[in-house]
Amino acid sequence: MEPWGGGASDLKEYLETSIRRSLGAISESIGIVCFTLEDDLYVGSGSVFERHGLSMYLRPLVIGELIRDWALSDIPCAIFPYEEDFSPLRDESNRTLQFMCPYPTGLANNVGQGRTASLLVRRSAASG
Repeated sequence: MEPWGGGASDLKEYLETSIRRSLGAISESIGIVCFTLEDDLYVGSGSVFERHGLSMYLRPLVIGELIRDWALSDIPCAIFPYEEDFSPLRDESNRTLQFMCPYPTGLANNVGQGRTASLLVRRSAASG
């Protein structure tokens, strides 16, 4: 049954009457988790990123348009240029930062939560 192709109200009623706990009660966050603002740089095949030595800074990324028939296949990865404490990578020799350095213009033009990727952009400009 496809919720958008008929039967949605029946499915909704069934789900609401047969669950013990709501999804909101058992999850921390539902919805958009991130905006890469530069998909060509941040999102791709895990195997490609791993060949560049970036496996330590990759996270699986579920993209809504890749979910078909209630299943997900070919999960891409996103570069996650942050330390374990979520602080930005700062080590100039880090392979992830070196991989991202050729993209300073795109990164500088993207603003997320009122800030640009200025640390990375400054590094790129200095090394270029």
